[in-house]
Amino acid sequence: MPLLVQADLVCGVLAALPPGLTSLQLATPCAGPVLGIIGERFTRLQRLEMLGCDGDAVEWQARGTAAALPLLGRLELNYSKPDNLYEDGFIDKSFNVVRMGDDVAAMLRSASRLEQLSLVLQYSPAVGDLWASLTALRHLRCACSS
Repeated sequence: MPLLVQADLVCGVLAALPPGLTSLQLATPCAGPVLGIIGERFTRLQRLEMLGCDGDAVEWQARGTAAALPLLGRLELNYSKPDNLYEDGFIDKSFNVVRMGDDVAAMLRSASRLEQLSLVLQYSPAVGDLWASLTALRHLRCACSS
């Protein structure tokens, strides 16, 4: 069941879905405690795909996150930020990428079903360690800067 909504509405939409879902695909920017809510609410979930997560905005330490991570089959994480956001709402087309936190890379190692991973970030050794630990990984797309 793909969902297309704004990042700040995702948690509300999840609360409205039946808790017995076995598969869920979020094809929208995700932020906040979304993984925690999924891990706590959907106890029968067998497959999870999250496409378009803002890596810095996800609350990785939210209660329930540990239960959701092993269900991930596909994940897209973006750690890029516009360099300049002007008062009139204009966004400079240049982007700055940041590192994934070592704690997040360590948590993602429990994503034992993760087959597809897409990353936009600044490379760090923790990212290399993460790739090596994901035994189910079949497809990796990485836009990394040094």
